[in-house]
Amino acid sequence: MARVTTTSKILFAVIIIVLILTGSFFLAAYVRDSVAAQALVSQFGYIGVLMLAVVSGLNAFIPIPAATFTAVFTAAGLTLPLIVVMLVLGTIIADFTGYIFGRWGRELITHKYPRTHRTVTSAAQKHRRWLPFLITGYAAFIPFPNEAVIIPLALSGIRFEMMLIPLLIGNTINQAALAYGIQNIFSWFF
Repeated sequence: MARVTTTSKILFAVIIIVLILTGSFFLAAYVRDSVAAQALVSQFGYIGVLMLAVVSGLNAFIPIPAATFTAVFTAAGLTLPLIVVMLVLGTIIADFTGYIFGRWGRELITHKYPRTHRTVTSAAQKHRRWLPFLITGYAAFIPFPNEAVIIPLALSGIRFEMMLIPLLIGNTINQAALAYGIQNIFSWFF
């Protein structure tokens, strides 16, 4: 049986991302040219963007950023700044949901894996002053779900209020860069 290498996995992921992005561009071109498609996307409007951002933010298995579909939303007449606001808001809702799961799991982790819980809690307390920078940087620049940081911090007892401003800043940087970047790429090709 052939062994799948890390390079193969990365190549597969890149191909999937390129195919999804290409598909969203063709869908955006279709929406731009079709009054019926514009009406359909406009019907969901900014609430649709928000819902897509929440679902995308909670999806840790296939993390496709909702901003990938920015060109579809703008082709339907939605404005880019409000799209970014809805993307950020949806991501914050998804982050808070991940935090809630982390808090609910705290009791289980404490009893089932006490050593892991002590290690995470000790690291969070020891480096508490650096947490806002870690959260902001992770949310802004790391292409993995924010829950990878939020859930362990919730398990360690860090309050969501401490994470909110860094998450807002990081998610705004991330979503704005993705949305404006994707929109600019779309405008080059279509």
